[in-house]
Amino acid sequence: MISTLRVLLTEALAEHGETWDDLLRLDITTVTAEGIVAAPELVDAPLDFGFGGSADISFTAWTARSVYIDVGYDGKTDCRYVQRHP
Repeated sequence: MISTLRVLLTEALAEHGETWDDLLRLDITTVTAEGIVAAPELVDAPLDFGFGGSADISFTAWTARSVYIDVGYDGKTDCRYVQRHP
């Protein structure tokens, strides 16, 4: 399945009654020869979220109620969340 981080996160936010307007912060990183670097431009990069190789992209998104993170297994990227308790 080809998708983007934006689509993945939009679906996760909607599932929990939140939208992009609720985001307080979004960090996207990738691995390069220089190490782990910020890569906000990858939010719309086409990525294969099926089984296979790793995308080498990670994200963490914060809202007032939740923290969303990427999780991966066997090359499949998914989004999970935990509730914040401020």
